[in-house]
Amino acid sequence: KDYKWNQQPFLELFVAERNPADGALFNEEKFMPKDLGSYHNAGLTFTADLNMVYFSTNTTKPGSRLKNADDGTNNIRIMRGTIEDGRLKNVEPLHINNINYSVGHPALTPDGKWLFFTSDMPGGSGDSDIYVAAINENGSLGKPKNLGDKINTPGKEMFPFVSGTMLYFSSDGHHGMGGLDVFESSMSDKMEFGEPINIGNPLNSNRDDFAFVIDSTSTFGYISSNRKGGKGDDDIFYFTKKPHECRHIVSGMIKHKVSKTPINLAEVRLYDAAGALISSVNTREDGKYSFEVLCSTKFIIEASKPEHTSDRKEVITTNKPETKDVDLELATYEDLVKKEDEVEMIDISPIFFDLDKYYITPQAMVELDKVVYIMKNFPSVVIKIESH
Repeated sequence: KDYKWNQQPFLELFVAERNPADGALFNEEKFMPKDLGSYHNAGLTFTADLNMVYFSTNTTKPGSRLKNADDGTNNIRIMRGTIEDGRLKNVEPLHINNINYSVGHPALTPDGKWLFFTSDMPGGSGDSDIYVAAINENGSLGKPKNLGDKINTPGKEMFPFVSGTMLYFSSDGHHGMGGLDVFESSMSDKMEFGEPINIGNPLNSNRDDFAFVIDSTSTFGYISSNRKGGKGDDDIFYFTKKPHECRHIVSGMIKHKVSKTPINLAEVRLYDAAGALISSVNTREDGKYSFEVLCSTKFIIEASKPEHTSDRKEVITTNKPETKDVDLELATYEDLVKKEDEVEMIDISPIFFDLDKYYITPQAMVELDKVVYIMKNFPSVVIKIESH
């Protein structure tokens, strides 16, 4: 069967053997083909003993026909079943499912006491949020809890995965490299979460990166992505994890100084403390950019665009991995000129020098860039300079 939304076959689950030398998968075959439905089957998670499985599937009526919501949407639900004698038995929907919204991407903690999942249920922070529910001793689920605005954003948070005390998930709402990026957040046994950290390049790309999984020793894993260089729409990639190197993801948005709207195709440059150019990127339509930098480092981020002013900020990273947001604002000629008694004047802040120093401050450089912009674009302008 084909899925009408993208005219491609419905998702199926497969199981394969793994070559430990290079991570290659082989001898793949369908997972429980006699016991799964003919629509989407995806996003599964097992208990530690492999005797129970949770998975996502379309909402159907008895007889395996699709059952749609009031608005005609067919939503995703989570099912649970036991594996007995090579067959999937006792399959049942979870009580957290609802015909009017989707519940999917189940992920169990290693001890089997908590179930994470994704949903667009009412009351969330954005397009889709990540929730967690306790699994009681009798197998029933507790009340779902939204992970809150530290994890969830107005965008999409999806594909949770838990390894040890680390929660991994994909998001297009946190500042990243483009599309869905994979983030990690430390978690406590009380379900309290640390600040999400972008896991960076090369696992993240400027396309969608998701369905991240890693083994219990954190040495190898797999990730899905639609990045360039794959064989299809979404491909599975294998990775090994190198010894930890402390790195930061510095990202942000380049905005119009007055309207605060994002600026597309602004050039953002990264300089080291000595002023040498390290890297440069252009912003996307959403005005966002990102760089990966070392911990305990001082550097400068500068943004510019033709017919705009420039802006720069000095940033010092800490000795711990984190994601730091650095937004910059650019102005146009109309933003820089003000009229007083019918006389046009450049609207800049005072130019300050540090005590007993002859050179200007970094902020003063930004202000003078405004004057430079006006002089370059209007060479006949008369400038009056006063100092005290």
